[in-house]
Amino acid sequence: MENELISIIVPVYNVEQYLDECVNSIIKQTYTNLEIILIDDGSTDASGKMCDEYAEKDKRIKVVHKENGGLSSARNAGLDICTGEYISFIDSDDYVDPDFIRYMYNLLKKYNVSVSGCKWRFVFFNGNLEAQEKALVENMEPQKDFYKNLLYGRRAVGQTVYLFKRDIFDNLRYSEGIIFEDSDLVYKIFAKCNNVVISNNQLYYYRLRQNSITNSIFDRKKLGLIDVSKKMCDFILSSFPELEMAAASKMVWACYSTLNQLYKSKAVEKNIEKMILDKARPYETTVLCDKEASTREKLGIIARKFGRRFYMLSWNVYMKIFKS
Repeated sequence: MENELISIIVPVYNVEQYLDECVNSIIKQTYTNLEIILIDDGSTDASGKMCDEYAEKDKRIKVVHKENGGLSSARNAGLDICTGEYISFIDSDDYVDPDFIRYMYNLLKKYNVSVSGCKWRFVFFNGNLEAQEKALVENMEPQKDFYKNLLYGRRAVGQTVYLFKRDIFDNLRYSEGIIFEDSDLVYKIFAKCNNVVISNNQLYYYRLRQNSITNSIFDRKKLGLIDVSKKMCDFILSSFPELEMAAASKMVWACYSTLNQLYKSKAVEKNIEKMILDKARPYETTVLCDKEASTREKLGIIARKFGRRFYMLSWNVYMKIFKS
């Protein structure tokens, strides 16, 4: 049955080399009752024109041209005009499997929930794909379990793309002017859901793109990850104080992830380094004593005690061993 309209919101900004693959993968979905909303966020390349050309060929496509406001602004523009009973988001430099929407829609119906999710699969710089998951697993997660996995950064909720029932976004929008919009919204969304079902079926192809972080100046906006994570932890702990250890793990992850970005920059600002380490310190002992905390966080804490150089060397070794 395809009597329910599903809206797919695609923010578009200067992605002319990837846009065809993205839009065509949506057009070819096996679930066809779609409203495809392309938000041209002030593109300065041919992306905006390409969006109009797609709309001329497929009546399901709507195009909005707006001044550049960032990813959150573009997604909000789509939310303001979409009419589907369900909503999903696809980034314009990624692409999806033909059964992406049908599979998540069927999950919603099978488990009678408001949110379903499937995993993404990395597309590396050379075009190769991340190894496929071996066994298909569908997990129903109560709200508390979802939050626990979210705080611990477990794959059960990480690297996930969702299909949402429309009313989830009543009085809820992405925060604009920040660069961690997903992290700032996800915990608010699931405050409205008693259960969520997540599958490890990898139907979304997430493209890793080269960027200019290395040897560039550290963008102080990246410090926002720590603030967003603190807001998330405070919000969750107000309902589930027993997740305090998981929240500590989240804060250490946020601080050390930000520290890694600082260390990739051209020059390390010592005052920022000290500030990040000071923010992490109150949580470190808790994480080191937590049997459920990840090895990555524990190794990071221990390695940094021996100084910046040892930490960076240890991190590079870790990445080669576990991310190769």
